[in-house]
Amino acid sequence: VAGTLLPASSTSFLRVVRIFRILRILKTGRYLQILQVLGNVIANSGRSMVVLMLFITIVALVAGVLLSHVESEFDNIPIAVYWTFAQLISMKNTALVGEHVESVFGIVILAVVLSLKGVLW
Repeated sequence: VAGTLLPASSTSFLRVVRIFRILRILKTGRYLQILQVLGNVIANSGRSMVVLMLFITIVALVAGVLLSHVESEFDNIPIAVYWTFAQLISMKNTALVGEHVESVFGIVILAVVLSLKGVLW
């Protein structure tokens, strides 16, 4: 049957079968109470997580624009925003100050941003 719908060299059918196998594993989550609790927590805190990510994005945008104007390492604003966003969502508490940020104003901007991270987390 699959040979008439798909070409002989196509692996699309196997991909569909694999997806259904993964979904079958996810169905077993309804029998585990821990996964149910985790699902309820994520569902109930969805709005809070969206607000947190929006706040982190706004802080990264502002700090990235400021850093791109102060530092010569960042050629354009998107690179600075991406770097700042990566620093905000990383688990490290230290930034690579010597490699990317060298001026006093850049270090001050980064210190303010990372202190906001300390307040958020």
